[in-house]
Amino acid sequence: MKVQEEEKKKARERKLVLAVDIVSFLLVCGGAAAILFFMPEFARNNYISENALVPNGGRPGYGHAHASFAMKMLERMSRARPGEEAVDLIVKIGEAAGLRCEKHRFFCPITREEGVNVVCVLHAARGEGKETVVLTSQYPDKAHDDWIASAAFTCSFMQFLSTVPWLSKDILFLFTPSSFPPHSPPARWLSDYHSADLSGRLYHGGEIWAAVSVELDRRSRLEEVGVGYESEGGQHPNLDLVNIAFHAITHTGIRANIPARRERQGQAGEERARRLEVVATPAAVLELLRGNLPGFVESRVERIHMNMVQQAMGRSTGSHGVFKGLKVEALSLISEGRRRGGDAVLSTSDLLRLGQVLERTVRSINNTLERFHQSFFLWLLSDTQQFLPPEQYMAPCGVLLLPLILQALKLRALSSSSPSSYSWPLHETVAVGLSYLAGLFLLIMKWNFSGHRFLILNLLTLVMFILLNFSYGATTAIVLV
Repeated sequence: MKVQEEEKKKARERKLVLAVDIVSFLLVCGGAAAILFFMPEFARNNYISENALVPNGGRPGYGHAHASFAMKMLERMSRARPGEEAVDLIVKIGEAAGLRCEKHRFFCPITREEGVNVVCVLHAARGEGKETVVLTSQYPDKAHDDWIASAAFTCSFMQFLSTVPWLSKDILFLFTPSSFPPHSPPARWLSDYHSADLSGRLYHGGEIWAAVSVELDRRSRLEEVGVGYESEGGQHPNLDLVNIAFHAITHTGIRANIPARRERQGQAGEERARRLEVVATPAAVLELLRGNLPGFVESRVERIHMNMVQQAMGRSTGSHGVFKGLKVEALSLISEGRRRGGDAVLSTSDLLRLGQVLERTVRSINNTLERFHQSFFLWLLSDTQQFLPPEQYMAPCGVLLLPLILQALKLRALSSSSPSSYSWPLHETVAVGLSYLAGLFLLIMKWNFSGHRFLILNLLTLVMFILLNFSYGATTAIVLV
């Protein structure tokens, strides 16, 4: 009788293990299919709530004269010695435009060096000095780098804003040294800006509502403008601010882009993704039948995938990332195009279009009557014109994580029924550790590959995830943690 009972018990355990493994496998495959096929289909079109006015509501005032001045500033800054001479040139331009300028000295604990930020405050004639918008860019402090055009362009925009009649918020221009880590100079300035002792400081304005960072490469034509919105810790700004920038870029006639995607793919991958854009499920199935699976993965899933990876890794895509830590909505406008060697290849028309983009963005922020709050703070972009709210992208993630719970319950049932026969094999523990390391390696390597290799790495990551789900040791470790 005991032998028969033991056999029946083992048979029930085998059925339980088989059922749980089958359900777990189906859930993993279903979650992956939901991300691959269905999640992009439920994306919503981007919109701007009544919290901000439409970016193309007014005629742009940034014209050829201001763009020509930016080109002259680029030449003057290229001739000036990096460091104090470049700082003095920025201060001279700011004071000539009627702004209050000051040199903010700081100490960087990362490089163990002292640096200088240049701060210029433009007080709005129609404002009360209680609200401020920050515009940041980098200037050369040790060598003439390719981003010297950012400071030259910001100086021309600073001169332009000093003449407009529609400002109702103070504009604070922050020029940071380019040789330091991009987040350190703004972080030190923000720390002093919000310190208790503000007596005698000229660079202080009102409460910061938003911040926009400008990154302009002088060795490439302005073919696209990327909007960097990821901040430190995976935080996102309010979706209204990002949509304002996208609308301003497209209305100016430039193609909007997501820098994280372009950074990983390069120009060839971007051209291929344009040709293989898929917008509907029947077309997606047709692409699969034609054998264009890599192009399908790139065009439909890669944006969402890179958003999720970027948010999980907590890396910022620009110097704007430090502002979000203080509850300030911030983003970066990044020029993108084919790089060329030799002298600067930026043209006056490039600076004109970027100036109009920045003008429309700043004017929309200037017209807000209250802080950005009516749109989403948690979202994923499937395209520059579409987004996924949290209630839609969390469902497939929950389906992927559900097998871990089932495996944990299975372990609990097996260990309680026969605790003496339960053990942790050494080879299984080693396999779990290798799976974790391989998954982390694949997660990092996805940033550097595209095309077929990107598809292979995704499939290997899915295999590793399945191994983790069906590994007793991994499930036990997760349950214990």
